[in-house]
Amino acid sequence: MKAILIDSENYEVKDIDLEEDEFGEVKIEDISKHLKCNYFDVARIGNGDAIFVDDEGLLRSGTQPAFEHKGYHSLLVGNGVVLGSGSMGESKPPKSTIEEIRDAVQFGVVGMKS
Repeated sequence: MKAILIDSENYEVKDIDLEEDEFGEVKIEDISKHLKCNYFDVARIGNGDAIFVDDEGLLRSGTQPAFEHKGYHSLLVGNGVVLGSGSMGESKPPKSTIEEIRDAVQFGVVGMKS
């Protein structure tokens, strides 16, 4: 399934293809692989799209790559995967274009004390 990766380590926003299971749903393992984490959460950004992010990103010590999105109220740590959703909560390709996501994202770094 088409998705958009917000790569905060390399300051890039790019199109990606996520693996789907036999029911047409995105494989959770593939989202985790792109986020480089075990647990993720969802930040809703409007128009039915959401950014999947590392659920434990703010808990890590040291300096972490991060980003802000104009449609979300808080800093997001690590990478992000943008997907859309259907009326029953199923995954869909995002409605946002890659250009819209690039324009809405600002990269940065967050520092946490050990």
